[in-house]
Amino acid sequence: MTTEYGSVAIGASALERDVHTAPYSPNTAVGTAALYNNDMGYNNTAVGYRAQINATSGNSNVTLGSSSGQNITTQNNNTAVGYTALNAGANNAAFGFLSLTANTGNNNTAMGYNSSFANTSGQKNIAIGAESLFFNTTGNNNVAIGDRALYLGTKKNNIIAIGDSALYNNGIGITTATEGVRNTAVGSKALYENTTGSGNTAVGFETLKSTTTGFENTAFGEGTLTKNTTGNYNVGIGNDALYNNINGSGNVAIGVSSLYNSVNGQRNIAVGRAASAFNLNGSNNIAIGDSVAYNGKASSAVIIGDHAGYNINNFNEGYRSVIIGDYAGDSSVANWTTIVGNLAGRKNQVWGNTFFGSSAGENNTTGYNCFIGDNSGTKNKNGTNNTFIGNLSGFNNFASDNTAVGRSALYFNQTAGNNTAIGSFALYLNNSFYNTAVGSTALRNLQNTSSQWNVAVGESAALELVSGANNVAVGSWAFKDHTTGSRNTAIGNFALGESTNGDENTALGENSLANTNNNLNTGIGKNAGLTNYSGTNNTFLGAFANSFQDNLTNATAIGYRAMVQASNALILGSISGFNGATASTNVGIGTTTPLTTLDVNGGIRTRYSGSVIKTVTPGLNLAYVNVIPGLPAGWDLTNTMVLVSIADGTTGIIYQTKLINPNLIEVDMNANFGGAIRFNYIIFKL
Repeated sequence: MTTEYGSVAIGASALERDVHTAPYSPNTAVGTAALYNNDMGYNNTAVGYRAQINATSGNSNVTLGSSSGQNITTQNNNTAVGYTALNAGANNAAFGFLSLTANTGNNNTAMGYNSSFANTSGQKNIAIGAESLFFNTTGNNNVAIGDRALYLGTKKNNIIAIGDSALYNNGIGITTATEGVRNTAVGSKALYENTTGSGNTAVGFETLKSTTTGFENTAFGEGTLTKNTTGNYNVGIGNDALYNNINGSGNVAIGVSSLYNSVNGQRNIAVGRAASAFNLNGSNNIAIGDSVAYNGKASSAVIIGDHAGYNINNFNEGYRSVIIGDYAGDSSVANWTTIVGNLAGRKNQVWGNTFFGSSAGENNTTGYNCFIGDNSGTKNKNGTNNTFIGNLSGFNNFASDNTAVGRSALYFNQTAGNNTAIGSFALYLNNSFYNTAVGSTALRNLQNTSSQWNVAVGESAALELVSGANNVAVGSWAFKDHTTGSRNTAIGNFALGESTNGDENTALGENSLANTNNNLNTGIGKNAGLTNYSGTNNTFLGAFANSFQDNLTNATAIGYRAMVQASNALILGSISGFNGATASTNVGIGTTTPLTTLDVNGGIRTRYSGSVIKTVTPGLNLAYVNVIPGLPAGWDLTNTMVLVSIADGTTGIIYQTKLINPNLIEVDMNANFGGAIRFNYIIFKL
C-alpha cells in the first residue's frame, strides 16, 4: 500500500511501525516484515522477507533479498543485494548470497557468493568474488578480487589479493601484528600458501604460490617464484622466473625462466630469457643475457652476454669468475677467470685465466693465461702462463710461458715457449724458444726451430733473421737484413743493418759494421767499419774508424777516422788526408802532449838476447861469421842494433860487427889466445 506521506509498503507488517509526518523522504518496503521497525528513517528501500527488519532510524539504505540488512538499525548509506547480504554497519555495499552477512563494520564492499562472509568489525575492505575475503573478521583496508581470494585471512590489514584463491591462506598461524601484512597478490592462486609472510607482491598465475613465511618478495609473471616457501627479498619478473626457488633469498631474476631451477641460491642477479636457468645452489652471481650461464652452477661470478658461460655444469665451477660477451666462456668450468669478448674463452677449462677481446682464448683449455685483444691466443689449447696483448697476438700459440704485446705479435708461434715479443708483428713467424723481440716487426721472420736466445730491441731490429742463435740487436733497424748468423751483437740504429750473414760480430754505434758479411769483426763508434764488407777478425774502434780495402784479416784501426789498409796491421789514430781526416794523430807514451807521430817519455825495451861459444885462434883481424846461431820466428836482423860482448873474462877486443844478410852477422875481433870463447849478444829491434 501507499501511506499518507508517500512511502510504499507491500507485504505483511512491512513498515509496520512507520510514524513519519510530513514533510519527509518516503521509504519503500516490499516483503513480509520489510523495514518492520523503521519509525524515523527515510529514503530506505527494503525488498525481501525481513529485509532491514531491525532498522529504526537509518537513512538511505537499499537492501534486496531475504533478510538482507537485517541488523541495520541506525546506520546509513548501505546497499545489499542477496540472501542475508549485509548484516549491519554503515556505508557498506554487499552483493551476493550471504555477502557481509556478519558485518558490523563500515565502508566495506562485497560482491559475490559468501564474499566477506565472516567480516564483523573490519572496515574499508573490498571483496569481489565467491567467498573472497571469506574469513576476514576485523581486518581493514583489504582488497580481495577473485574466487576465494584472501579466503582464510581473519584480521590483517592493507592486503591486496586479485585472482582465484590469491592469498588463500594468508594470516594462518600468525602470532604478531607484523606477520601476514602488506601483501599484494594479483593472479590465480598468487601467494596461495602464504601464512605469515609479509610485504610480498605477486602478479601472475600462481606467482609465489607456495610461499608460506617468506617476506618482501616481488614476483611478476606466470609461475614466477611459484615454489618459493621461506625465501625472502627475491624479485622475479617474467614467466617462470625463479620458479623452483625454495629457500633462496635476495635474488633478482628478470626474464622468462631466469633462475628457473635455483633452489637455495642467495643474492643472485639474472637478467634475460633463461638466464642462469639451471643454477641450483650458486650464490652471489650476476648473469645478464639470453641463456647466459644457462647450465651454470657457479658462485660469485659475473657473466654477461648471449649464451655466455652456457655450460658451466658442476657445482662451484666458475667461482669468482667474470665472463662478458656473446658465447664467452661458453664451456668454461674454471674459477677465478676473467673473460670479456664475444666467443672469448669459449672452451676454457682451467682456473686463473684472463681473456679480453672477441675470440680471445676461444679454444683455451689450460690455465694462468692472460689474453687481451681480439683473437689473441685464439687457438691456444694447452699452453699455460702466456700473456698476449693486442689484436691477433699469439693467435696460433699452443706453447707455454710466452709474452706477446702488439698486433700479431708471435702470431704463428705454435710449440715454442719462453719467448717475449713486444710490438706489432714482433716474432711474427717464430717457432723457437727463448727469444726476445721489442719493437715493431722485431725478429719478424725468425723461423728456424733451433734459432734460440736471440734479443732484438728496436723497430725492425733483426727483421730478416731467419736462422741464428744468441744474437743481440738493439736499435732501430739494427741487424735488420741479416738472414743467417749467430752470436752477433749489434747495438745502435742500423748497426750491422745491411749485413746478410756472418757470425760473432760486435757492432756498437749507429751504422757500425753496417755492411759486414763475415765473421769475428768488431766495430765500436758511429760508422765504425762501415765499408768492411767481407773482412774477418778486424777491429774498428772509434767513430768513422774504417778500411777501404776489402778482405782484410786481423786489421785494427783505433781512433776517430783511423784507417787501416793492410791485414795483420794496427793503426793508431787518423792520418790527414785519408778517410776524411783533416789532421794526423800523434801518439804519446808517458806524455799527455805528444809533439810528434810517436812521442815516448821514458825508455823503450824491445830485444832478443842469448849467448854462443866459438873456438878462436890468436891473431889479429879474425873474422867469425854467423855468431848468432838462430832467431825466433818472425825476427830478422833488418833494422836492428846488435851488441856483442865476450864473456868469461877472456881477453879480447871486438872492434866491428857487420850484417851479411837478414839472418847472418859477422863479428871481427882481436884475440891474443886461442880456444873456446863465449859470446853474449843482445838484438834491439828499431
